[in-house]
Amino acid sequence: MDRILISIIVPVYNAHKYLHKCIDSILNQTFLDFEVLLIDDGSKDTSAEICDEYALKDNRFKVCHIPNSGVSAARNKGIELASGTHIAFIDADDWIENVFLERFDEILNYDKIDLIVCGYCYEYGSNKPQQCYSLPNQKAKTKTQLGAVIPELEYNRMLSSVWGKLYRRDIIVNNKLSFDTTISFGEDTIFTWSYLFLVNSIAVTDTIGYHYVQYDELTLTKKVYGYDITKKIKDKSYELRMEVLEKYDLFSNKKFLNAIQGEYIMMSILANLSMYDLAFRKERKERYENWLELANNAHINEMYIQSRFIKTVQFLLLYKQINVLDLVLKSRNLIIGK
Repeated sequence: MDRILISIIVPVYNAHKYLHKCIDSILNQTFLDFEVLLIDDGSKDTSAEICDEYALKDNRFKVCHIPNSGVSAARNKGIELASGTHIAFIDADDWIENVFLERFDEILNYDKIDLIVCGYCYEYGSNKPQQCYSLPNQKAKTKTQLGAVIPELEYNRMLSSVWGKLYRRDIIVNNKLSFDTTISFGEDTIFTWSYLFLVNSIAVTDTIGYHYVQYDELTLTKKVYGYDITKKIKDKSYELRMEVLEKYDLFSNKKFLNAIQGEYIMMSILANLSMYDLAFRKERKERYENWLELANNAHINEMYIQSRFIKTVQFLLLYKQINVLDLVLKSRNLIIGK
């Protein structure tokens, strides 16, 4: 088999505090046949200069400076510039173990695999313990095998993120897959499930190779997204998941179906809550109609919820107490006084 060249795409925006750790972790790879595409998305700090410094030291690093357009546009530019047969995505504030690429290469040396998934750790900038997710080594090539591994990946939170995976560039390019530049969250999920529908084989390595880092300062402000954009994302994500369920005859898998329905309901609740933000407010009639539609969802009672507040929302929806729910939300100072 020809040597595999992996293109690593790193979108960079104002990441100077974390960028050295990310890039150094790539430099420390035991697998050497790769290129790194550092897409500077109009950074205003020293990130652009850091990218240029690494490119001068190592010809495997290539830098592209673009006007600030968002992470989706940066990743799309990386796909456009990639020359490898395979693509991996790494966020600029994350880092990888030194065997991250080697594990992918070991699998590809024996099999032509459409998607490879590795384990990862969810880390915090504080002293909070990290959470790690992985599955045993396995390969799925038949419809039955794929129908078994896909739910397991979803249960273990290893499916919807774009990182921690290796993709075939020809599948992406030939099917004109790209990240939606009109949305600023959920783009990972839409891209990954779109790709998932096209694959005929998946391999999982038990190696925990990726470290997703949530730094303290990034958690201080939680951006509120409008109802319309959140609805677009939840509807598209749900549509893609349903297509995968149909392809692999997974509608009989009640646990998996409930997980997907639960995700849809949670996104619906988040979309509806955004109607109470001053920047995205909706009139009472529209709020009522949206809550009533959700209350009539047959799966609302099957959700497992930890948040007390969301549990309250769920309870009121179960008993069709829409007017009470509307009053509760207004009392939390989320809305205008209509």
